[in-house]
Amino acid sequence: MPETITCHNCGQEIYPAYSVCPHCKGLTHKGDKRTQQNKRVNPTPKLVECPSCKGALSERATSCPNCSRATCEICKQNIPSSSETCPACGDPRPFEKITTDNQVTTDGRAEDKSKKILICSYCGTESESLGREFEEGTPCPKCRKLLEEEPQPGQFAQKNDFSKAPTYASKYYFIQHWRGEHSLARSFWINAIAINIIFQLFAAFYLDKIITNVPYNEWYIVLLFSFLSLTVIIWQIVGLWRSANNHIRKTNQRFGAVIANGVMILGVMVFAHQLLQVLPAYNRITKDILGDRDQVSSSSLLDNNKEVEITQDISGDGDHVSSLKMLDNNKEVEVAQDIPGDGDHVSSLKMLANNKEVEITGGIKSGLTEELRKIFNKYPTITVVHLNSYGGRVGEARLLKEFIEEKELTTSTNRGCLSACTIAYMGGSSRLVYGEKKLGFHQYTSATTAADFNKQSIDASFKEDMQFFEKKGATEEFINKVTDTSPPDLWFPENDILFSNNIITGIARDTDFVIFQEKGSDFYDNIDTMLNDIPVFPVIKQYYPEVYNRIIFKLGLATDSGINDEIKYEEITSFITSNIEPISLSQLPYASDEALIEYIDIVLEIGEKLKIIDPALCYDFYMNGMTSASIQVYLSDSDKSRFFEVLS
Repeated sequence: MPETITCHNCGQEIYPAYSVCPHCKGLTHKGDKRTQQNKRVNPTPKLVECPSCKGALSERATSCPNCSRATCEICKQNIPSSSETCPACGDPRPFEKITTDNQVTTDGRAEDKSKKILICSYCGTESESLGREFEEGTPCPKCRKLLEEEPQPGQFAQKNDFSKAPTYASKYYFIQHWRGEHSLARSFWINAIAINIIFQLFAAFYLDKIITNVPYNEWYIVLLFSFLSLTVIIWQIVGLWRSANNHIRKTNQRFGAVIANGVMILGVMVFAHQLLQVLPAYNRITKDILGDRDQVSSSSLLDNNKEVEITQDISGDGDHVSSLKMLDNNKEVEVAQDIPGDGDHVSSLKMLANNKEVEITGGIKSGLTEELRKIFNKYPTITVVHLNSYGGRVGEARLLKEFIEEKELTTSTNRGCLSACTIAYMGGSSRLVYGEKKLGFHQYTSATTAADFNKQSIDASFKEDMQFFEKKGATEEFINKVTDTSPPDLWFPENDILFSNNIITGIARDTDFVIFQEKGSDFYDNIDTMLNDIPVFPVIKQYYPEVYNRIIFKLGLATDSGINDEIKYEEITSFITSNIEPISLSQLPYASDEALIEYIDIVLEIGEKLKIIDPALCYDFYMNGMTSASIQVYLSDSDKSRFFEVLS
């Protein structure tokens, strides 16, 4: 280390090359510390009063040793010495340049040499102590602040002159972009474009698997990824905007910055549009997640230890209940499950009295597989799963399929296995049906009716499941037919087609399973009872089972989501009519004269009523029949009942 001398004003150790002390700005002695220490060669500086604390300080001092306040070189206002900028004018504190004529000894000869020393006024590091030369604008190797040459008297920096004001670089890449410290090219091509491509690739190859396969309690992963995406987008937008503005200030070139800002604004509009599309899906996911708070459970032992009932409120509001019942002296188990956010209806698991068969009815809800696993662990004698479901969540159906494959169970349906239910059905080691046209297939649809939650993910999931069907023996023609059937329509292939494509492996008989001898779930029984009260439906059920199953599917979805609102009820009525009216009209040439006259009378009567309300309704009725939802609103229940009775 070079030898030092002691400043006679403040007592700090300084290098002998200094003619002005960097600490107190007082004049120092130039000479050897060992021989001329504390020798005063300059007059004592004049003392002045500190404007802040009224204490005495040297007139050459830029900061008061008592209150640590300094005087801004630009506006002469008092500022704390620790401040990076003057609060009055915003000018950064100047870094010091000290140029001295020093007496330096080199090879025994004394000569004058002008030396330039840069001192960081933030940490006190000087370039000479490091043995390196630095230029103005380079970062200090200790505190990373930019070294800046002190303005000479009369050459002060202009207020708000950003081209001359130093910027202080952060050590963290994330903060550097947020402040706009990166170049415009890096901010645009790397921080915006490249990172966005990475997120899109991740969503394309991995997020679809998460969306369609996560269990109930892992929706958090989807929300976490969404929150991360939103954070990154905001970070990209703010950083790119600031980088573009800094680019204009430094180069006075606006073209590239304007293009970057334009692309950014376009990206914001696209993002906002996508966000509005998926908000309904996120709302449904949030309801599912928030539904597992405040768990309350209760249990009771009934009928002399022969029946036990366990109920659990998993919604936090007491409205949705899961229940597990063991009945008939441990010979029958029934699980009813109502998932918050999935509607008012329950999906049920019922183990039959022989302890070998279990029936699943209603919708395929999140958590259904886990409930089945619990029952199987208690009753490992189960060998058959009866799937009488109108469908539900694809992800849960996949989990159910994997469980059925794992346990090598037989799958069967006697009331109908539709939509996502067919995925679980295909997991059976043996796959049986009882009756014709019990399996209904179609393309996948979104978790929300407002917009596709992730169409790319849905398409990828459907393609993956169709590959599984193909491995089981389904032909390309069969898969294409399923692909071409879009929701809410369903395709019910004949048993011969199902056999030839190895979708089913056998036809169940009345004596094969206990479920055919005892009462099953109330779900389809309730719908059957409701439809049997309408004269036309028993006929449809007997002669057109695929149409009847399609109506069951629609009613199941309606029951699942609730049909309290009148508009949805009318839409369902219109859907049912659109399926049965073409069949009835096709049979008119074979109907009796009395039936034809009765049909014409009811049509004319309804037409006259609609004409009085609005002639446009009358025209709509004659062109489209009862399939128009708008017509349903203006017809009484007696008119609808008579119309369906005539159609039968």
